[in-house]
Amino acid sequence: MVRRIGSIIVLFCTVIGYIFAAQDEPRVKIQIKDINGAFISKPAVGVPFFIEVVIDTAEKNVQIPMIEGIEQLSQEGSPQVSAISKMINGISSGQKIYRYTVRAQMVGTYTIGPARVAINNQIINSNVITVVVEQHQVQNVTKLAAFLRIGTDKNYVVVGEKILFVMRFYAQPSIKLEGMAKPDLSAFSSEELEGPFSGKQEIKDKEFNYVEWRGNFFAKKPGSFVIPAVSAIFTGGDARRPSSAFGSMFNSFFNHNFNQKQIYSNALTITVDPLPKYDGTVHGVGRFKTIRAEVDHAGATQGEGIVYRLVIEGDADFESMQVPELQMPDELKYYDSKTFTRAKKPNEMDQKVFEYIVQAIQPGVITISEQSFTYFDLESKTYKTITTNPISLTIKSSMQKTPSSQEKNISTASTEGLSEDDIAPIIQDGSWKEHREKSVPWLLYMVLLLAPIIGIGILHVRSFLMIQRKKHEPRLLQKNAFVCAKRKLAEVRAAGADTQIYDIFIQLWAHRLQRAPQEISADIINATLKNADVDEQTIDSWTTFFESSAQRRFFSSPLTEKEVNILFEQAEQWINFLQLKL
Repeated sequence: MVRRIGSIIVLFCTVIGYIFAAQDEPRVKIQIKDINGAFISKPAVGVPFFIEVVIDTAEKNVQIPMIEGIEQLSQEGSPQVSAISKMINGISSGQKIYRYTVRAQMVGTYTIGPARVAINNQIINSNVITVVVEQHQVQNVTKLAAFLRIGTDKNYVVVGEKILFVMRFYAQPSIKLEGMAKPDLSAFSSEELEGPFSGKQEIKDKEFNYVEWRGNFFAKKPGSFVIPAVSAIFTGGDARRPSSAFGSMFNSFFNHNFNQKQIYSNALTITVDPLPKYDGTVHGVGRFKTIRAEVDHAGATQGEGIVYRLVIEGDADFESMQVPELQMPDELKYYDSKTFTRAKKPNEMDQKVFEYIVQAIQPGVITISEQSFTYFDLESKTYKTITTNPISLTIKSSMQKTPSSQEKNISTASTEGLSEDDIAPIIQDGSWKEHREKSVPWLLYMVLLLAPIIGIGILHVRSFLMIQRKKHEPRLLQKNAFVCAKRKLAEVRAAGADTQIYDIFIQLWAHRLQRAPQEISADIINATLKNADVDEQTIDSWTTFFESSAQRRFFSSPLTEKEVNILFEQAEQWINFLQLKL
């Protein structure tokens, strides 16, 4: 019996010794969590997550871990450090956590670790983890109080092509948006986002309010680029707040709302292809309508400055467009003055104006030849060249002719010795000689007289026709809006491009309402339908279809062939319906 008790005591002491030894042995492990602190195994590309190095030790002399493979990820700032210490039965223990905020720029599998930590001159290695980064998974949004999405109208472009970017925050009525981070568009040439625009959208029988911002950006160089996830902070409208005076004072003192939540959107990957090879200068990428040349005055004195402008009308990245080099005759010299953009009117394109100062070196009639502008056309995927009109300048000499010294001497010598009443002989020497004027034929005289009048008349008629065309163009577009929409729908259906249905209806409403496309919103459309005596049920059906087409435009996911055909049939039916009502 005594021997048994002794064996038990020895075994108990051995176990306790192992426990103490294990407590003295620091342990290191790596783990990953999402931004809310929940364990995850497959983060989404572009969305930030945490890599934590957890060290079980109470030692204070712990160096920052060195993590193998972490350089494959984009790290945001320095690691956050937290420590926990506790004492139980005289035995001290603790834990130190190094938290790194990272995000992956590409889909793939990443090996992270081991993390090496130096503790009391001893190197301790952690485990190794495998991180599988996937594309953003579409969540079941009906279970969420709020969610955030970003989208573009296209994911495959060429250098210089315009991309429409949309950022939309969805929330239930009880949610209040407190703040929104700016999207990281540093890899692109971007404009300021417009917004916020507000509206309502029903998703799977659940209504959400939304606010959105949108704008254009342009690809600057070829490659694959990730637009990281965007964060938003919101509070719940029905969240409980402290009712006591102490609670209110506590909140006010720390200026903190304990009900704030942070969410992240999806990330986007944009693939940018280089432009096809071209032997020459490419001035732009996009859609260009016309280029013309104009001057502030066509007549000037030698050396006087003339303002010469190139006016380019189109849809492109005007801000990054370089000043074109002019082709000028030797009799003229020029230098760059300024450039500016004329904002477009409804149903018109923007205009980029390049201004130069031109001076004539010699007098005479000088013609500025046609100027060429070569661009990559996004619709035909080919290079095109457009040219300006030539402009003629009439330059007068800046100096009057004065008689030479020889002529003065001849004149003085021939009049010496004559009184006032004497008639001086005709001077036949020197440069003054008899010259008989040749008469211009009568027919040629009439042609030269009428030519400027006819030319001015043609210019006036042309200008009048252009003014009339611009004046009546919005009305013509309004009249033919449905014909154009049907034709465009047939084209995109043949191409299988169901994501463009939204653009067709935006353009249709813009033409009918004579507004710019960016001014069209769900509220404006619904108000127009109500004024046309469309019942509420039909308006709700239209809203569901319109929002579905918007989802396909900016947040597209694969559809079956049957679903695509149904979407096109619905689009055709709605065009016919709107044609009857509007």
